[in-house]
Amino acid sequence: MNNYIKHKTGLKAAGIFAVLAAGFTLSAQSVTLYFRDSVVVNTSTILLQDVAQIHGKLDENTREKLETAIVGEAAPAGFSRRMNVYDVIQFMLKPRFENIKMETAGAKQITVQTDARVRCVGDFEQEILEYLYDNIAWESDNYTVSIVNMDREWRCYRKPSQVAVKGLLSPYPKGNIRLKLEITQDDKVFYVPVQCRVAVTVPVVCAKTVISRNTVISGEQLEIVPMDITNFRYNPIIDKDLAIGRVAIRTLTPGMMLNKKCIKIAPEIEKGDNVVILVNKGPIRVSVPARAREEGAKGDRIWVENLKTHKLIRVIVSEKGIVYLKEGESI
Repeated sequence: MNNYIKHKTGLKAAGIFAVLAAGFTLSAQSVTLYFRDSVVVNTSTILLQDVAQIHGKLDENTREKLETAIVGEAAPAGFSRRMNVYDVIQFMLKPRFENIKMETAGAKQITVQTDARVRCVGDFEQEILEYLYDNIAWESDNYTVSIVNMDREWRCYRKPSQVAVKGLLSPYPKGNIRLKLEITQDDKVFYVPVQCRVAVTVPVVCAKTVISRNTVISGEQLEIVPMDITNFRYNPIIDKDLAIGRVAIRTLTPGMMLNKKCIKIAPEIEKGDNVVILVNKGPIRVSVPARAREEGAKGDRIWVENLKTHKLIRVIVSEKGIVYLKEGESI
């Protein structure tokens, strides 16, 4: 009887051992990785399937994870890098696949070339022009656009890319302007400078006759003339009404384009004029006589001299002969 019990116990133990051994065999899967000596990739990362063939029995899910495991970062487009197989196994694969026994065969060093194609700014001429036409506010007949650096080249992956044009700072550009191409491939974004020139010819306000300095400008002294303003530093005046009634800061000769730097609003108060300072003291308004020490238009802050105390006071021009103190200030 005892021998029978011992025999049955031995069989049960052997069965348990067999099951454990089978489970260990299933969990400790074994593969052989055959590494190539040189490969070409077309992306920013290097996968195991790019550099090696996997031989061995693996379940479908594990095989897919192993094949798509990232083993390194690719060199920039058009360049190459060297990879050490030992480093790939020890540092990139084993920490993530501890239950897989890996043998290696083939190359010990791998040259990974990143495929590339050469593009230039001219390849995106249509996109650049459409961007400018959509964002420039000049009338279409008043300007022309040219791309200066059409031959500017760069390398990128040999695959489709998303391209956006950016960088226009003003809806009224003229002369040389700088844009940029934003190019996206996979998770990489890089920028390419684009140089353009916008030539602008518009009707502008010009002096028809000589307009002397400090002269109030009239409509008869002005005319509208189409002119190339591409290299004109300041934006010209394009409406006569913006110049009529203003004062010439300097002498304007016939044909000269007008801009806000050469005219000013006619002053309400001239230097030396007698003025009245209006001072509010609660419900009481006090008038203080003074003399202007500088000219000023409505809203300007100027210095005046109190005629009684001869103290200099900073005031705001209200209208001809009338000035007032800024709120919170006193004489």
